Amino acid sequence: MILLARTTPIEEVKKPSEGLSLFFIDFDRAAPGLDLRKIKKMGGRSVDANEVFFDEYRIPADSLIGNEGEGFKIVSIYIPLPFRL
Repeated sequence: MILLARTTPIEEVKKPSEGLSLFFIDFDRAAPGLDLRKIKKMGGRSVDANEVFFDEYRIPADSLIGNEGEGFKIVSIYIPLPFRL
């Protein structure tokens, strides 16, 4: 899973888009701190849709993509606009 997460408190940045980091993480459903809740939807049931909640979920430092705090910049440059909406 690719995760965009706040790594710098919002109070310490000038813009809300700053202080976000991008990670490529293993998705371990049994790991502590991870809660998946299935979203009920109409049609398209061949693929699950879930809400994902993290609470003190441990992410290894080597899963960081790019530089810490520059995740939003990476997403805005490399992920095409239709996929970000």
